[in-house]
Amino acid sequence: GISADGNAASTEEVSMPPPPALKGQFIIVGSGQLYMSMYPGGLYRQSMIAGWSTSILEKGYIATVKENEQYGPYWYPTDLSRNWTNTNVPAVHFGGWYDIFAKGTVDNFNGYQYEGGPGARGAQYLVMNPGGHCPGGEYLFPSNSNTNLPFLIANKLFRTISEGGDPTALRFKNINVYIMGPDPGPVLSAAGPRGNFWICTNDWPAKTTRTLYLRAGGKLSDRDPRGGEREFSAYKYDPRLPVPTTGGNNLLLPTCGPWDQRAIERRYDVLTFSTGALVRSVSIVGNVQLILYVRSSANDTDFMAKLVDVYPDGRSYNILDQGVRMRWHQSRSDAPQYMEDGTVYKVTIDLQDTAYVFNSGHAIELDITSSNFPRFSVNHNNGNLLTMGPGEDVTATNFVYHSEDYASVLSLPEVEYDDLQDHKCTP
Repeated sequence: GISADGNAASTEEVSMPPPPALKGQFIIVGSGQLYMSMYPGGLYRQSMIAGWSTSILEKGYIATVKENEQYGPYWYPTDLSRNWTNTNVPAVHFGGWYDIFAKGTVDNFNGYQYEGGPGARGAQYLVMNPGGHCPGGEYLFPSNSNTNLPFLIANKLFRTISEGGDPTALRFKNINVYIMGPDPGPVLSAAGPRGNFWICTNDWPAKTTRTLYLRAGGKLSDRDPRGGEREFSAYKYDPRLPVPTTGGNNLLLPTCGPWDQRAIERRYDVLTFSTGALVRSVSIVGNVQLILYVRSSANDTDFMAKLVDVYPDGRSYNILDQGVRMRWHQSRSDAPQYMEDGTVYKVTIDLQDTAYVFNSGHAIELDITSSNFPRFSVNHNNGNLLTMGPGEDVTATNFVYHSEDYASVLSLPEVEYDDLQDHKCTP
């Protein structure tokens, strides 16, 4: 199944083992965790849900989704992560790093491959290109990013199954992903750009966690904060003037994929933290996490984070962006928890998954703000649930801490570039 059909195919094994007639799957840009896909970080994915529901003449579904803002029994039948062991068939998982269901695709593969039933474990094949649903950003990835590999694998897999063969013994590798790099033209690094190639391997590349601390003065540093530095950075967030969505993992919006963020970063309500020019390239493959210590003058607000590659010429392109709605920061399944003025809260933002090479001479940057509209609904900072309507807008002063006691930190899954080169392939 593709997209919505892929979601349905992913979740048909949630409450029971697969039906006897199901022997294999080909899931294209789909997710087995619909709540996570519609409410990442507790944020209502407005443009995707409203746009898609309207386009298929099912506007009534919008109200249903809003009524189930809190994770609960409504979502159980569409959450395969509750019981990966029910998956018990070989499958091909095809997605894209800038796709709306990128995390769902990666999680499906990992869940089937490593936690699934005996018929699923070891018999999964992942293919991740740059875009998925997204046809391209402000720049296009090289032509080598296009491949018919997932269709070749699916064809071979289904033929092997029908002939009674071993689905774990195909000539294809289990993990086939595109390692993205910067815009290949013009070349802005003296050593030439790194990235923009495929790797094919049976296991994820070995990785170490690279920790980058947010520091006073807009720095992103390997060293943790010291006493004597300014303890926090602050900004005003006015819900009437939200930060416009510019690129990213979007559907039915004018922009998706990588887009220049400079206009966004000049706004008064956006904080930026940067490593400065890198001496050597940094390659990451996997899940990116951010721990923030935050405070707000409002009882509820959002914190948005964006991982960015800043080029030597100043261009600034988004790699990942996600956030957290504070009323759900402790739990999505329990009652909402509201903020108290003066209290510092620890929150974890799952920036989700990518495969990217930050080239030498470029900078790794983290942007922090409190809106990304219309990708996510605006938080009006008053605590209203979605079914209650927007209510009165409250302008909030939001604080991000970077001190010895409250050290906010970005965690990157760093891999050795030479290791990636060892698994380079032409699918």
